[in-house]
Amino acid sequence: MLAEELGVSRLRIPDAAATFCALGAAMAPLRRDFVHSVRALLDDDVAAQIELAAAEIIQAGRGWLAESGDDPDRGNAQISLDMRYPGQAYELSVKLGSRPLAGSVAHELSVREITAAFDAEHVRRYGFVHARADLEVGTLRVAVVGATSAHPVLPAALADNTDAPGPPAPTPNEHRRVQWRGEWLEAAVYDHEAIPAGASVTGYAIIEHQDTTIVAPPGWTATRLTNLDLELTRDDTL
Repeated sequence: MLAEELGVSRLRIPDAAATFCALGAAMAPLRRDFVHSVRALLDDDVAAQIELAAAEIIQAGRGWLAESGDDPDRGNAQISLDMRYPGQAYELSVKLGSRPLAGSVAHELSVREITAAFDAEHVRRYGFVHARADLEVGTLRVAVVGATSAHPVLPAALADNTDAPGPPAPTPNEHRRVQWRGEWLEAAVYDHEAIPAGASVTGYAIIEHQDTTIVAPPGWTATRLTNLDLELTRDDTL
């Protein structure tokens, strides 16, 4: 068990832990990445073309957010360029900042601003710049990101009263032969919903939840908390 290898003697297993990936996906802001090919040496005209393309993409992104049911005025656009010195084998991703989607999206990108951003990234990655070299812009990238959803407030476990004994553990649904570290053991199998808050079961125990299966190995005790989480503790005297 990983906790034992790390020397951890107390674990918290949240209720419905197997759904956390889906919860994260549901809470994540909408995002769409737009790409526009440039393939030109940087000069004033190219900088103006990049700004025009970025503005058009941002307007398209606002429309996409609105069609998706999000409020465009609460989103933002993250702009970057793939750039390099002519002849370089690899491009650098040069971030040009984030713009709010609310109100006017006009912004005059300048050669000086783009060059400064490239130089800073090149120094960070490679430690030097060619001050008088041309710069090649390969691709404009605009990530349109919607509003971040509010995080749900999950119930907290009530404070434990250590002086009061918890309710008795329920009767196991069944016993099942399992192999643990090369040995066959008899494991008690419990329904998670049938364990009262404050009750504990000792390992080896299998606790079957509607979306996952939880194992309390030998030497561990699983206690159901008032917010439906499970807390596993190890008996360090064993």
